[in-house]
Amino acid sequence: WQFLEAATSDQSSGIVWGCDGTSISGTQLSLGSGESNTTLIVSNCNEPSFAAKLCYNLALGGQNDWYLPSVDELYLMYKNLHLKGLGNFIVPFPQYFSSSELGPSNIYSFSFVDGHVGGYGKSSLLLVRAIRTY
Repeated sequence: WQFLEAATSDQSSGIVWGCDGTSISGTQLSLGSGESNTTLIVSNCNEPSFAAKLCYNLALGGQNDWYLPSVDELYLMYKNLHLKGLGNFIVPFPQYFSSSELGPSNIYSFSFVDGHVGGYGKSSLLLVRAIRTY
């Protein structure tokens, strides 16, 4: 793939990451890992509704290959869209879930306020923005 495409709006203004207390082994932070992270999460989490599943099941703009971005992919969205006034990101609490796990009960999140990477609990209600590659 050559390009990342971000959905033009958020898929949720507050949904859980899912599977609190369960480690989803193998997720990564790096650029290009969001798609495989999402597949791992969806394959290993049996809850009815959670952030990665929302992206995985998304059909938007004639495409159905959306996924929950890794923390590094969120950084690119912040740098290339949000800082240029593009992307319709929610303000003042634009804290987004990444597909990158921090531990059995925590994940990496990304703040679109200041570009800060932090940790949040899997049961927190954060924003979700799907991306896809092409």
